Amino acid sequence: MTYKYLGLRMFAHPWSGDALSGYPPAVGSALRDIARLNAGLTRRAEEHAAALGTDGSSDFSVVLINRMGAADEVDALDRRRGLKTDPDMGGAKVRVSWHADSCLEHFSTIAVYHFLPTENTNQTKKNEKIESGWRVALRVQRDAEGPNAGRSRRAGVSDLTGGVPSQKVDMGASGSCYYMLGDFNHDHQHAVLAGNCERISSTHRVGKREGHDAGLVLDKTRRVLAAAKRCPKQWASEGRALDELEFEWLRQWFVQGAAHAALHAPYWADVIAETQALWTRLEAREALKVRMLENAARVAAARGLGLGSEPNPNSNPSPNPGRTSPTRRERKHADAVAQVGGAAAYDVVLQALRLRRDKRRGWGIRVADKMWDKLPEPFRPMPLPLFDDAGADNGEEERLPEDLDGVISDIERWKAAYLRDSGGAAAGPNPNPDPSPKPSARPQPNPKKKKKKFKKKGQPNPNLNPNPKPNPKRKAMPRPKKNRKEGKAKK
Repeated sequence: MTYKYLGLRMFAHPWSGDALSGYPPAVGSALRDIARLNAGLTRRAEEHAAALGTDGSSDFSVVLINRMGAADEVDALDRRRGLKTDPDMGGAKVRVSWHADSCLEHFSTIAVYHFLPTENTNQTKKNEKIESGWRVALRVQRDAEGPNAGRSRRAGVSDLTGGVPSQKVDMGASGSCYYMLGDFNHDHQHAVLAGNCERISSTHRVGKREGHDAGLVLDKTRRVLAAAKRCPKQWASEGRALDELEFEWLRQWFVQGAAHAALHAPYWADVIAETQALWTRLEAREALKVRMLENAARVAAARGLGLGSEPNPNSNPSPNPGRTSPTRRERKHADAVAQVGGAAAYDVVLQALRLRRDKRRGWGIRVADKMWDKLPEPFRPMPLPLFDDAGADNGEEERLPEDLDGVISDIERWKAAYLRDSGGAAAGPNPNPDPSPKPSARPQPNPKKKKKKFKKKGQPNPNLNPNPKPNPKRKAMPRPKKNRKEGKAKK
């Protein structure tokens, strides 16, 4: 399971199953503790939901653990950077800005467990309470999330709060918990106001599975690869599947560094390897499509020069000695492009490649950000192994270059030539080079031709079938009855 927050995909550690055996014993024990905490919060959330009569799931599937420093703690990455203050909250310092939780099942419950290490270590008397200063701020924000997210803003509503003032609530002692149930997260935002000590929060959520569960994504990709159809929809589906694996999973994994990969290896190493293998197969299909488009343009040009669809050794030499008749493979590719839609096939591939080029440029800018220089080396982006020899699981797999500008220019040129040489329409498979109409498959009778007459008896007529088949609809002539005793016909 994963969770995407502010454009970064977070890869979760498992808290049960065989994958725990790959972790150090202390880490495995801590993950099991989180599983027990999650089960307890699930039961209490269901009780609260039943008491309030709210709908929505409380079956928490993902847990986010955050460590937050005190209000006066110096930023480890940038000592000059401090916390923002909120004027509506009396100038309080904000550790987590206003937001509504995203990537969740609609109407699902959110539970937040609050832990203060300082209170648990320094507490000398039982039930002694330390004023930590940590508070949660709440405000109305119509259509902040949920099925109608952004609807009020798009409708031009000027005051999304409805005039309701913001509120702040003390989080209480270490071990306290608060819940957001039903549609609360849809129409409200919350923020965390910094306290005077360290705080650790454990937020339990019902995450979306579609697009965030690796098993579902890989199964969908396998179905796309297994589809035998050859049509624009299938070509587009393969392009979208490749983009999802590359930009939502592989780049998200490698950008987080070698230390992140090592910490998550017990569960995620095999998943990422399989994701990369599926990406390689899809990339090989994209390269094959480009080769098909090139060959289709070549075949269309050859037909325009009168070279025909089949080489004829007895024909006159081509007026263009630099041109040869298309090969069997080129003709096969041209037929496949025509089956996909001819000129429409070029548009499908161009649209996918342009979008992929723009996304790769965006990731290039993201990886080149100087912010990474502030992090230790193990936490900086790793090289992406998709476009070198080490990234291929099969030496025979063909791949396009990472920079797609040249490929896009070639396809645009091939498309123009294809439209010109095919008359501006999709060239159908195996076109007839002879401009005369094709003869009908069914022979037509010639009214001028008369059947030859035969007058002599006993002479066979060649126009008749010597072995006619019996007609089941025709009744047979009655045979004369025989006398059983004499074995002769009666007179």
